[in-house]
Amino acid sequence: MPKSTPTGLEVPREIAAEYIERGTIDSVPTLVLETAISDHEWNVQGGADRNTLIDKFHLISALPYVDEIVPDDKFFHRLYPVAQKTGYVRAKLIGFDEFLKRF
Repeated sequence: MPKSTPTGLEVPREIAAEYIERGTIDSVPTLVLETAISDHEWNVQGGADRNTLIDKFHLISALPYVDEIVPDDKFFHRLYPVAQKTGYVRAKLIGFDEFLKRF
């Protein structure tokens, strides 16, 4: 932990320790989603290969923060319902054709 903020505000050691102790996976939406999906993949699928993991990390991090995602990834479509169960998914999936009709 830094000893001070970028603006020069000092962060006492006790406050930094308390902050670290209170941090949990459940307090960060992206971590909740990644944990749920990783658990699903390892328990149901026996793991994921390197390429699908890279795709997962790019798409998963956007789920709580965007309105729509236009994925062309079968792996992501399979994991989307698992992510929705966490309650942190804001994004709706739309197809590429639907997206193009808007323009």
